[in-house]
Amino acid sequence: EKRSKGSVKMKVQNIAAMLDDKGFSRNSKVSALAGLPAGASGRETDWDLVSEMINIGKSNHWAKCKEIIARAPKQYS
Repeated sequence: EKRSKGSVKMKVQNIAAMLDDKGFSRNSKVSALAGLPAGASGRETDWDLVSEMINIGKSNHWAKCKEIIARAPKQYS
């Protein structure tokens, strides 16, 4: 799926907001997405995937990030 840089940034901020809402610690350098779009019922988009990543450990997390980057279109890597 092709996303703009702005869309990727909003996705990261959405994940930060979900972590805040669920009470998980996260890097404070990432600002959380504030508010919801009109008609939206919550921020839990992709929560199933995000929740799987919470307790995987630093080395496993880095390995997963490298897998994702390797699959990304050249414009994102």
